[in-house]
Parts: sequence; C-alpha cells; structure tokens
Amino acid sequence: MVRTSTLVLPFVLCSAVLAQHGAQQSTDPKKPMYVAPKSDDGQKEIASFKLAEGLTADLIAAEPDICNGVAFSIDDQGRFYVCETFRIGDGVFDNRSYMQWKDADLACLTVADRVAKYDKYLKEKVPTYSAYTERVRMLVDTDGNGSLDRSTIFAEGFNDMADGILSGVLPVGDDVYITNIPKLWKLRDSDNDGVADERIVMHEGYGVHTSLTPYGPWTKVTQAVDCKVAHQPLCYCNSAPPFFPSCATSVPECRAVL
Repeated sequence: MVRTSTLVLPFVLCSAVLAQHGAQQSTDPKKPMYVAPKSDDGQKEIASFKLAEGLTADLIAAEPDICNGVAFSIDDQGRFYVCETFRIGDGVFDNRSYMQWKDADLACLTVADRVAKYDKYLKEKVPTYSAYTERVRMLVDTDGNGSLDRSTIFAEGFNDMADGILSGVLPVGDDVYITNIPKLWKLRDSDNDGVADERIVMHEGYGVHTSLTPYGPWTKVTQAVDCKVAHQPLCYCNSAPPFFPSCATSVPECRAVL
C-alpha cells in the first residue's frame, strides 16, 4: 500500500484570508514595500512539479498574505511565523557592490561606525531607506481545516539604518525570538490578536561590518551571516548550510549562532 504524504509549501493561501497587511505595504511596484496582488501563479507552479510517488503538494500561503519569506518557524499550536524582508538593496547592502567603502568598512569597530559609513557614502539616499521595514508575519489556521485563513503582521518597524535582514525566528512558549542585526529580540502577543505588543531587546551589538547578503530557510536564531557578527570569542557553525565551509574557528568575525 502506498502511504500518502503531503508536501506543504509555506511560501507559495488557497482560500479567502482575514488579512492585516501593515500601514506601509504598497500595491505599486514603483513604491517601497511592494507586495504583488493575489494570483494563481502558485497553483501554476505546483502543477509543474514532478512529485515522487505518494507525495502531494498543497498551496498554503502566497501574496498578498506573505511576501519575500526569508525564514519561518511553527509553534506548538501550529501557527506559522515568517520573516519577510524588504530592505535588501534599500538599507541592507552587499559589499561586492560597494567596493568604494572597503577600507572604511574594515576600520569599523562598532555598529555606530557602520552606520556612519552609510551616512558618508550614501548621504543622499539614507533618508529614503526608512520607508522599508523588515516584518514578521503570522499565519494561522483558525478552523482546523488545514488552510491558513488568518494573516497578520506580527511585528514590523525594523527600519533603522543599523537594521539588517530579519533572518531568524524561533517561537518558545509564549515568546517569539527574532534576530535582526544589531539585535536579538523577544516578542510576545499578550492579547492573542496576532500582533506582538511586547518587545524586549535581549542582546545587541551585532553587525559591525557590511558583508554579503546570503540567507535561507535553514535559519532559526542564526544571529548573523558571515562577517556581520560583532566580536565573538568563538564561532559556532552547527546550523550552517552545506555550501559554507566549516568555520568552527577562533576567528572573531566569522559566522555565529546564538
């Protein structure tokens, strides 16, 4: 007998959703925080999949109820928490495209130094980047039918020039931990409305340098990517993906996992 399994695609909603999209979200592709309208693109992609025997694929989330997913985690009640990025290229940079600040970047000793570097080399553009924020999205199946029918912006407002890619999320009990350089945050939704109303900075000082901008859904509470971590005594790479070389090393500015 063939046992049937379901392949769940967390980023690619199959029913009408009660959604809260955030004040900054735009439907104009020429404006900040653009999110594409609802379409059948996800279903078309699924139709093109070649699945192994016994597997099925279900569409559970798509624009405009989720966008630019970087990392996700599911809590013990089945609620999805998804990191959404809007700041790549608009507040988060890749050194390979900005070699003019290479020496200045190497001289940075603090997060404030990195921000001062942006003020110097991107003086005219810096004021525009606050229009782009990282977000945490919550997706919930409220009636238990297997379809995510509630979508809310769990947390946003991560749009300071020091902020990086919101690249890690981990629910633990009533708390949700997220990582976005330079800070590790603890969030809590005390009234269960799908929006975090408590925010505590647990640790900060990460993101001394600008580096590359790789990320991926392997991340839970990976605080930094490559050299974006502050001076740490050791680097732990137990969650690094296969294409990263081993960096269990004492080099202070390598990859680190909190």
